[in-house]
Amino acid sequence: MAVPRRRNVGKPSAQRGGRERAVPRCSCRPRQGMRQERWARPGTDLGSAHLAAPNATRGLQGAYRCTADNGVGAPLIKEVNIAVHEPAHFGVDAAPRNVSGVRGLPVTLECDARGDAPLSVLWTHRGVSLQVDSFRWKVSETRAAGGVRSTLQLRAAGREDAGEYGCRAHNHFGSSERIIFLHVEEPPEAPSSIQLAGASSRWIRVRWRARVASGAEGTGAAGRVRYWAECTPLRGDSAPSLNLTLEAEEESGPDSQGYRSLSALVAGVRPAAAYAVRLLAANRVGQSPRSEPLLVTILDEGRSTVAYFTYILLKL
Repeated sequence: MAVPRRRNVGKPSAQRGGRERAVPRCSCRPRQGMRQERWARPGTDLGSAHLAAPNATRGLQGAYRCTADNGVGAPLIKEVNIAVHEPAHFGVDAAPRNVSGVRGLPVTLECDARGDAPLSVLWTHRGVSLQVDSFRWKVSETRAAGGVRSTLQLRAAGREDAGEYGCRAHNHFGSSERIIFLHVEEPPEAPSSIQLAGASSRWIRVRWRARVASGAEGTGAAGRVRYWAECTPLRGDSAPSLNLTLEAEEESGPDSQGYRSLSALVAGVRPAAAYAVRLLAANRVGQSPRSEPLLVTILDEGRSTVAYFTYILLKL
């Protein structure tokens, strides 16, 4: 006579979140005799009556068979179907990242969200939600199996577009956010407040103010600024024009407006010549406009500084 058994194998269909611990159980309680309980998938004997997965993945979903046998009568068989649902997430590459753009040019930000459909993605800038349609940016999505690629394109990046962007993904099983920091690079400003800081018959020293980037912006390629001087002879002077690279030295730190005082030696000028000196700055992104001219008459060799040194600031 077969021994009646009580079975406890769970529901025919079980649902697991993508990050939950999956623990399907296969057990029965015979009234007498030994029992054997095993899990199996189509074509695979999983052995143990107790299966556990630290994190449920899509590879775990499917049909499972639990078989219990105590050697009396036909084995007891129960089918269980496990469906794994995936909450919204950004995979292993979810760490914040930096993106650089050039002022006035388009910039594209992308994030790849994964998870069960329906999967929605929302962009924020400095914590404020961005409207999908705007004359300044465009949001588009490309859907693929298992996720969505969302693209935010700025039509012409400006200073106000720099900062923290959030890409927030959401579905019925969870939400996640990826942070992107946008740095908008631009050519340096023209050197300002040009002054003569010293002079000889073969060189002059010029001083100027410039906004110098600091921190992450100052250490990047666009933060490294080069300076040079254009020395143009005034009318009637036969001295050649000069285009000289400058080795800028910082004289004082940034003021309340972020400007620093810099100076450099301009060597190679001709004695007793009169020049209009203009300074320029450049970085990886581009070149600044020319500064206002500094008009200077170079000392004649053997003459005193007091008698022959004059300079004025004019806009030619």
